[in-house]
Amino acid sequence: MVKIFIGNLVEGGTVTNDDIRPLFEVHGTVTECEVIKNHGYGFVHMDSEQAAKNAVKELNGHNIQGRNMKVEFSSSKGSGRKNTQKLFVGNIADGTSDQELRGLFDPYGTVTECDVINDKNFGFVHIDAGIGRGKINQLVRELNGYELNGNKIRVQL
Repeated sequence: MVKIFIGNLVEGGTVTNDDIRPLFEVHGTVTECEVIKNHGYGFVHMDSEQAAKNAVKELNGHNIQGRNMKVEFSSSKGSGRKNTQKLFVGNIADGTSDQELRGLFDPYGTVTECDVINDKNFGFVHIDAGIGRGKINQLVRELNGYELNGNKIRVQL
């Protein structure tokens, strides 16, 4: 089973599981599909790595209801990936780049992934969990409320 993240969806429930599932089924068997209605993202689980690779390649940037979907492998634990802690970062200023956000978190530990969701003012940072729970809690305390490009960002586990 391979987990895929889908993002940059229209918020408010207008994009549903029924809109997303058929797009992925073209590439292989979908075992689970869950759009998080009011947040503009979701997850699709596919039964084979090859099917998932094809889906990510073909569907990343696919336009659905006027938005280009972001489709990528979810960096959850397992499948040989490093154990990471996923952090939600809210109130990101328009125009902030992935690199700018990554630069804030790099001093605390290895950032394995960093994505600002365009036009949404939020993003996700995946940091190596090997730094320990104490360090992760410390970085949340220190960076929550930090001013980046004129906005005080919100950092949550």
